[in-house]
Amino acid sequence: MFQTNFYYQTYNLVKKNSHTTIVAWLFYILGPFSKIIVQKNKKGTNMIIANIKNSLEKVVCIKTKEKHLPNNHYLIKNSEEEIRILHSKVINNRLLKANQMNILHLNECLRLFKEGKNFSKVSEVIGFQTHTIKKLLKISTTNQGDFVKKYKKVCRNCDQYINYVNYIDFQLIAEHLMLYKSKRTRLHSKTIKNKWRDFIRFWKSEVSYYRKNRFNKDFTKRAIKVSAKALVNKFKKMFPNSFCPTPSTVYKCLKSNEFNLSIDILLFLSVGKYHKKTRKVQKSSLKNAVSIHQRPDEANHRLKEGHFELDTVIGQSKDKNCLVTLLDRKTRKLYVILSRKTSEAVKDALLEMIKVNSIKITTLTVDNGSENVRLHEVISNNNLFKCDAYCSYQKGSIENIHRHIRRFIPKGVSMDKFTNKQIYVMSKRINEYLTLINQ
Repeated sequence: MFQTNFYYQTYNLVKKNSHTTIVAWLFYILGPFSKIIVQKNKKGTNMIIANIKNSLEKVVCIKTKEKHLPNNHYLIKNSEEEIRILHSKVINNRLLKANQMNILHLNECLRLFKEGKNFSKVSEVIGFQTHTIKKLLKISTTNQGDFVKKYKKVCRNCDQYINYVNYIDFQLIAEHLMLYKSKRTRLHSKTIKNKWRDFIRFWKSEVSYYRKNRFNKDFTKRAIKVSAKALVNKFKKMFPNSFCPTPSTVYKCLKSNEFNLSIDILLFLSVGKYHKKTRKVQKSSLKNAVSIHQRPDEANHRLKEGHFELDTVIGQSKDKNCLVTLLDRKTRKLYVILSRKTSEAVKDALLEMIKVNSIKITTLTVDNGSENVRLHEVISNNNLFKCDAYCSYQKGSIENIHRHIRRFIPKGVSMDKFTNKQIYVMSKRINEYLTLINQ
């Protein structure tokens, strides 16, 4: 009773006269028993007397590798009930991964630290890496601590005086988990789902069409695999007023499986193994062609139109026909025609493509295949360039375009069953696709 009256009289005394000598006198009298904090606001001077002597019994001692400060002492500002409420609040707003550390995990870590365990032992028990525990501990620690040297309290774990305590606030870690952006599944609101509704509907319709028509013999209706960028650009054309995500956002959604988007329609890298087949073939070199190393810079850097690459695409070894492909290095426009495999037929196919499409060829780059030995009769010797032996990658533009042809005509399929009309439709669709992805 006497102590309560004394506190009340002291509070009134400080409220009437906030002289520094009175405050100093109070610190001197009450120092061994409680901590006095003086705060000022608009209404006046308020004195808050907070007794933390009992709270020092609940200090969490964590060992560190620093020689000058081998132990850190922490005090938890939240009760167990408040910690559970914060955890439920985070779970209701964010669907965290199973292997992600949450508030309850951190609370369990602090309990193990109280028992005298170090970081490695706590990591083994909890099942998280030590750097993850340290990271969340750093986030949950407040910027302000307190010097408590005058209380002369000895820590039970390290047998050292507690000179300074840090405060752990679980509210900070809750805010971090709520605002943290990562590649995890999120509970989307109705607003976000409505925002993506048109694009999801478009994606599912494209996948459905692909599944029904991927083996269609009519090239005008056959569905092929495309990239996410092509689908995004197609959606922009069809629905200019609707929300459209970027290709990178689409790939992130596919990786996290947020909207259950199918990946059947998307392209994948080649997964087959290449087995080299050796055959005895009489080697014929292009004596009337110049080395590719002497090709002009405007062709190498794609500065002007008119610089072409030519190649052939073969189906089965017993086939009589093959595809002759011609590609402009600058515009990436593709020309394809059916032809026999002989050098005379390839020469005639090139002449026909030049005549039908009104093509002006400045330079032509080919490989060392025997089917190209008579091309110098169409292109002058100074404008016909050949790759090095076994270096077809030096005309990589047309080699890369062949993968688009293989979406319509897979490897091992005979070329004899196709007509020039089908091949023309195929080349038209390939050029449309290349225009779409290069927008």
